[in-house]
Amino acid sequence: MKLTTLLLSLTATATATTTCYSGGPTSEGTSCISKLAIKDFWSLWYCNYRWNINYGDWDMWINNNESHVERGRVAKTGTFNGMEECLDAFKELVEPCYDVAQGGYLTTANVSLEANWCQW
Repeated sequence: MKLTTLLLSLTATATATTTCYSGGPTSEGTSCISKLAIKDFWSLWYCNYRWNINYGDWDMWINNNESHVERGRVAKTGTFNGMEECLDAFKELVEPCYDVAQGGYLTTANVSLEANWCQW
């Protein structure tokens, strides 16, 4: 059973396709949210409450920095097979895209996840 669960987790993330937005890197954006704040958002809030909800609209998150307010947005269609799959998907989206783009999207067989960590 443990091996089956592990194999299912590996296949779910192995079939994901990540695409970073074209355009400037995060460092060129205005009011971009830090990678740590994005991780806190997806791990403490979003994946806890939205992993199994088919929700096609944008959610906005706000990080109150000392000097300015930073805003980001995330949208998802479809549902993940579990909270861990949601956490993995965010990581697979943010890690390769954060330093080179201001957002991106990830698609699997069941889910389309899009995030923008710089203010529009």
